[in-house]
Amino acid sequence: MCLIVSAPKGNQIPLELLQDATGRNDDGWGVMWHDGNRIHVHKDPKPSAQAIYDLTKNNPHQTLVHLRMTTHGDNSHENTHPFEVIPQRLYMMHNGVIDVDAPRHLAFTLDHHDRAAAGGHDAGHARGTSEGDVAQVVDGQGVDLADHVALG
Repeated sequence: MCLIVSAPKGNQIPLELLQDATGRNDDGWGVMWHDGNRIHVHKDPKPSAQAIYDLTKNNPHQTLVHLRMTTHGDNSHENTHPFEVIPQRLYMMHNGVIDVDAPRHLAFTLDHHDRAAAGGHDAGHARGTSEGDVAQVVDGQGVDLADHVALG
């Protein structure tokens, strides 16, 4: 199963822990944090404890790290977490398998609703979407977002 590590504000994840974790979960990694203005996301399908350590070193913000152990899909950038659910606003890390079309279905549904509210004109993609809207769709897949979400 994948591993999600949370480093509280101002704390560094020890290199030894990252080396052990990437040795066990070596199918890619992703890091995200919010600096108060925007969400920073970095990911790579190749294991590298040193890259994660260097990237998160001296980071004053709460940081989330996802270390992947492949159960479904190939080892690729596309399958490496965090996943962008709402562009530049909502990213997600999870353990286990969820239907990857759930967030896309939500964006389509909300986009359709936005167009209808704008009198049939294109109003954009999932603008104004709340965390609760996404959680409701993903919760339908049996996933709890409470500990694995960063909002912009």
